[in-house]
Amino acid sequence: MTVWYTLYTRQEPPCPYCIEAKELLKVYGKDFYEVDISEPGVKEMFAERGFRTVPQVFKEDRHIGGCSALRQELEYEQQEEERKHRARTKE
Repeated sequence: MTVWYTLYTRQEPPCPYCIEAKELLKVYGKDFYEVDISEPGVKEMFAERGFRTVPQVFKEDRHIGGCSALRQELEYEQQEEERKHRARTKE
């Protein structure tokens, strides 16, 4: 089952944390959909949900947070996968 991430970003002015979040998702091989908050209606929805900074990352319907929280999430997932793999190979 493919897990999708949604990444709310902005293109202008360039956002270094948005770029880093996209790179993290690519490096970890995650599928993601990028939404530019400057698209019509998106900025209003973004603000209504109480978000003030980009990027904001969602895994399916669960809000992860910004770039640092994404990095922690991906590192944790990788560690868990490695732990499960080690446990299977010991059996």
